Amino acid sequence: RSSSEDDGSSGEAAPAAVGAHVEEVVSMEQRQPEVSVGSMRHGTGHCKPCLWFWAADGCDKVGACLHCHLCPAGELQARRKARVVALRTSRRKLRVADLQAPGLHARQ
Repeated sequence: RSSSEDDGSSGEAAPAAVGAHVEEVVSMEQRQPEVSVGSMRHGTGHCKPCLWFWAADGCDKVGACLHCHLCPAGELQARRKARVVALRTSRRKLRVADLQAPGLHARQ
């Protein structure tokens, strides 16, 4: 006797549990922003947009996601771009200030 005969299993994949909830993926054209745990801070500028919500397969965590599902598509990329621009601007200002400060020029 094999072990599969002992426990009554046939070695095939078990069917989904009765009453299991399967989340259907909504197409990107029909997807609307929705409330998630992470969206509680939306509108304050302190939420973190969910990268996966606007992806083709959507976010697996649905309402339990710790990232914001109310932010529009592209918000994460826009914030990243704004952060890079701000960093570059501040670095340029520091370089200009260093060049203008007396006594900090290269040795002659």
